[in-house]
Amino acid sequence: PVRAIAVGRNPSGIAFHPSGSHAYVSCRGSRDVHVVDCDSGLSVASVDLDQYTPHAIDYLPATDTVVVAALLSGNRTVARGTFPGDAIPDVVVDTATDPNLTGVLPDRDVVALAVTPGNPASVVRDDSRLAQGVMTIQYALVADPNFDRAVVVGTEALNAQVTGEKNFVGGQVVENRLVVLDYSGGGAPS
Repeated sequence: PVRAIAVGRNPSGIAFHPSGSHAYVSCRGSRDVHVVDCDSGLSVASVDLDQYTPHAIDYLPATDTVVVAALLSGNRTVARGTFPGDAIPDVVVDTATDPNLTGVLPDRDVVALAVTPGNPASVVRDDSRLAQGVMTIQYALVADPNFDRAVVVGTEALNAQVTGEKNFVGGQVVENRLVVLDYSGGGAPS
């Protein structure tokens, strides 16, 4: 049967606990992750991410970790403009192009949430495993189920590296990337 489950504003990603008992929903508008009990259909917990636009989400079963990539993240960037349904600005502009811009986005590319073994509803943010400097726009994130690593795809804005024609570096304004984050060391991913 189809049913509606209330979670935070602008849900944009979902990952499931390996047992299938709980789902983790990233919510861009409220900047958090909601934990949904799949049997009751209720949101039983939420975790603030202190992340600008939580987006892609997946589960690393090797260490009971939920990883969440921000759609937009900072590297001297600020937000200008909005996505439909958001009350906050969302379009990224690099501060190097205009020193008068304020409100630099936080560099919180991929946030890790520790899930308590045996209790999938118990989730806490683990800032010791924060990934920074990955890229400015992260479109997707996928966990490797056999290893404790996640793969992120997206683009890095290059407007701070302007040479020659304004806003172009080697004819491009962005660099496309695929980044593998290894969480096996227990701290920040390498």
